[in-house]
Amino acid sequence: MSTQAINRFRAINANPNRTKRAEAFLKNKRMSIGGSYVCDVTCGECNDTAAAAFGGWDAIACSQCGAEMYRHEAIPEIDSYYRLYAAGACDKWHAFAQIFAYIDSSRVTLKQAAKIGTEYWVPESATYEMRQRFNALDAAGKDAVTS
Repeated sequence: MSTQAINRFRAINANPNRTKRAEAFLKNKRMSIGGSYVCDVTCGECNDTAAAAFGGWDAIACSQCGAEMYRHEAIPEIDSYYRLYAAGACDKWHAFAQIFAYIDSSRVTLKQAAKIGTEYWVPESATYEMRQRFNALDAAGKDAVTS
């Protein structure tokens, strides 16, 4: 990674308006006194651990660092690909291919992914346009195979 890319990456990470997103690691599932399940949730950003209900949530806030902890890895991964792309450390085709793979696996919607992109100066319209390009390339590839 070039010095310029490293400096852009540092500036992006230092942005106080950037939402910190991390994967929540769940362990030690057990029955609570009230009869519902609880587990220990560890923040992927700061490694703080706290007890939380096992079900009924997709994301919760870390009480230590304030990061949004997601039950599934899709949102933090999409965030990291936009961050790498914005820093110039990742080619746009590679970054969007990874982002769209999460969308195609129904882990996240295109609208959710586009909203995350705006935090890294990628307009929602650019994400939608890239999706159209990927769909066109995919259709062209299928036509080439079938003809």
